[in-house]
Amino acid sequence: PASTPAPTPAPTPEPTPVPTPQPTPAPTPEPTPAPTPIPTPEPTPDPTPAPTPAPTPEPTPAPTPVPSPAPTPALTLLPTPVPTPEPTPAPTPLPTPKPTPSPTTRPTPQPTPQPTPKSTPFTTSRPTPKPTPKPTPKPTPKPTPSSTPKATAKPTPKPTPAPTPKSTPKPTPKPTLRPTPSPTPKPTPKSTPAPTSGLCTAIEENTDYDGDDIDSTQQISAELCCADCKASPNCKLFVWFDGTCYLKSSVGTKSAASGRRASVLKPSSCASLTNNVDYFGNDIGETSRASATECCADCSATPDCKVFVWLDGTCYLKSAKGSQSSKPGAVAGSVAAAAQSCGAVESNTDYAGEDVSSVDGSSPAECCKACQDEPKCNAYSLFDGTCYLKAARASTSTHSGVTSARVNKCGSVEVGVDYAGNDLTSVASTSIDDCCAHCRNTNGCKAFTYAWGFCYLKSAKG
Repeated sequence: PASTPAPTPAPTPEPTPVPTPQPTPAPTPEPTPAPTPIPTPEPTPDPTPAPTPAPTPEPTPAPTPVPSPAPTPALTLLPTPVPTPEPTPAPTPLPTPKPTPSPTTRPTPQPTPQPTPKSTPFTTSRPTPKPTPKPTPKPTPKPTPSSTPKATAKPTPKPTPAPTPKSTPKPTPKPTLRPTPSPTPKPTPKSTPAPTSGLCTAIEENTDYDGDDIDSTQQISAELCCADCKASPNCKLFVWFDGTCYLKSSVGTKSAASGRRASVLKPSSCASLTNNVDYFGNDIGETSRASATECCADCSATPDCKVFVWLDGTCYLKSAKGSQSSKPGAVAGSVAAAAQSCGAVESNTDYAGEDVSSVDGSSPAECCKACQDEPKCNAYSLFDGTCYLKAARASTSTHSGVTSARVNKCGSVEVGVDYAGNDLTSVASTSIDDCCAHCRNTNGCKAFTYAWGFCYLKSAKG
């Protein structure tokens, strides 16, 4: 008997491939190209010409004149483009270039030409002409011819020893050994004349002092010359002759000269006198005076004189105090150093460079006063009515008509004294007179020592 296997192969695989991918690509390409080309060309041409003429004239005229041109364009341009839909034409820089060139050109040319011509003048280019014959002829011809021959014959040995003791060793023994016999006859004839005003010493009749002329004035009598000498910063004494006062910077060689009358300007201050005291050595000259009080003026009028000793009618002038000793009858004193003093005048000499400033001036006395008033000035050159104030006496040159001099603004010099240490620097110099200017022109310099041709500048006294 047989069986049938018909019902086994019945399963069907048809329902698997049913899903469809069609709805994904349909919405993507259509909306992107459509809106882009339409709005771009339409708004650009229309707003450009329309807003430019309309808003610009209305706000500009009202705010411009009141708050000045500079702030007006900045405030106007910012609020205008905000409410308007077209910001591009509003901020166009039309009003900016107009205010810029006008303020720039005006201030530039004015300050430039003014300072240029004032700094041009220099001392060196002008000192060639010949305008200074006025002060030179008056003092030179009148006192020289008459005083020269008479000084040789009549005074014999008495006036000669006065300038001779400038050599340091020889005059030392005079105040100690020989003052009593020799000077006795000298003061008798020359102390007789009538006194001048209290500013000057008694007038010396028929007396001349050679050289060192700095100026001259016209006066009917010698007594009136004293005030002129006092008014001149550089004057220490005068000689009157034939209606002219010859003002001098220092005591020169004394000589007898008929008709000439001389007197020495008293210093403004002298130290107190000390009785029965002598200072040994350092003698640089001597004068004949009736009292010790008159020695102060002679010492003040003599270059480098700092101390004097009077004994038996003679003033022994000294450059410094030596060893002190007791001397009955002697009277010692010293001259108070002036804070500023005018140096000896150098004729036909120019101080090159070192110019500080220039002022009008017709005489060495005026230039010296101007230099004293200028803190940076230590010397001057005078030429053609102009005082050229200078920081120092540097190199010199010969120029006709130029007059120059130093102006000392330091204290008195101590001879034979060295300030040890505290050195700042050293400067080569042919004279101690230039050390003061070098020190004043060096920062920190308070003192100096001069030796072997050098100024040793120091920060303090050692």
